[in-house]
Amino acid sequence: MSENYLTVSEVGSYLKSMINAEEMLHNIRIYGEISAFKISGAHAYFVVKDSEAQITCTCFNVSRTYIPKDGESLILSGSFDFYVKGGRLSFNVSKIEPVGKGLLYLKLLELKEKLSKEGLFDEKSKVPVPLYPQKVCVITSKTGAVIRDIITTVRKNNTYTDINLIDVRVQGEGAVTEIINALKLADTLNFDAIIVARGGGSFEDLAPFNDEKLARCIFDIETPVISAVGHETDFTICDWVSDLRVPTPTAAGERIGFDVESLKNYILNSVKNMFHRIDRKYSDAFSKLKLYTKSVTGKMEILMENKLSKIKSASMSLSDAASRSILVKQHIFEKTMTALEKSNPITILKNGYYKIEKDGISVKIKNLKPGDNIKAEGFGGSFEATVTKVRRGEE
Repeated sequence: MSENYLTVSEVGSYLKSMINAEEMLHNIRIYGEISAFKISGAHAYFVVKDSEAQITCTCFNVSRTYIPKDGESLILSGSFDFYVKGGRLSFNVSKIEPVGKGLLYLKLLELKEKLSKEGLFDEKSKVPVPLYPQKVCVITSKTGAVIRDIITTVRKNNTYTDINLIDVRVQGEGAVTEIINALKLADTLNFDAIIVARGGGSFEDLAPFNDEKLARCIFDIETPVISAVGHETDFTICDWVSDLRVPTPTAAGERIGFDVESLKNYILNSVKNMFHRIDRKYSDAFSKLKLYTKSVTGKMEILMENKLSKIKSASMSLSDAASRSILVKQHIFEKTMTALEKSNPITILKNGYYKIEKDGISVKIKNLKPGDNIKAEGFGGSFEATVTKVRRGEE
């Protein structure tokens, strides 16, 4: 085999270096019609073509730029790159501009940046949409398919939610004013949520939903606003400023049209589980109470036994003390009674002593004199006598 050859890697690297070195292939703008557009993750892959040729394109982080549809004429900004490992030449797109509305799109991006800096898109400013709304207002055209799609979707599983329509134009002259007036009216009627909706359309058709006045109106009202404008790939200022963005009007119906039967079953099961938990907690509490009561009763019995033992001991000590005190008191009483008995006049009289009275009054020997009439009263009786002689103790 001749050694005069190049490897595949060498050829690929050479082509890549040639493409990288060619200034004409970098930071250029290409005009053409888009085809086979698809999004995978955060990136888009598609073909741009004209009647004579086509170029494979890749757009990384496609959400940063305009999202096109197949068949649209576009201006693509970017640079060529050769992917050596895959052997593919690709135009890496950094910016997509619809032809004929490039200026409008630039103005849209400028408005988006302006409102974003003012905080109109901040998540902290958004009002949560209730999970189970009872009363909903839909702002859209009564003649379009949008309102029928929303009602049909909701009524599949829900006849409970009240759906109210405010008919407005959703494109063309006067649409913005009608939508703003409808929002202000709906905000005064105590709805749980407001849906601003319309079907897909061209950039020009969706222009009312990119209006600054409408954006500020949505931001200012208090009722939660759901934006359901266009198809899944359509993004508008209305989407970014609303409290919730859904990809399609049908998705809006799915969001508010909760399944009533499922909700009833959920509530019923929740109540059953609640009662089951209450019953279990009651049983646990009752068991704990029984154990606590048993423990307290046991402790009380021990405490009562200790107290009764102390009371018995104290009672015995008191009884012994009382007995001793009674014996002492009895001895004193007996001595007192003996002394009293000895001092009793009757006892003295029994021993032969007499009580002497003069003129009915007890008299002492020192008050007697010869000749006095006296009366002597003793235990066995009394007698009367006349004093003949008196002899006192000192004599």
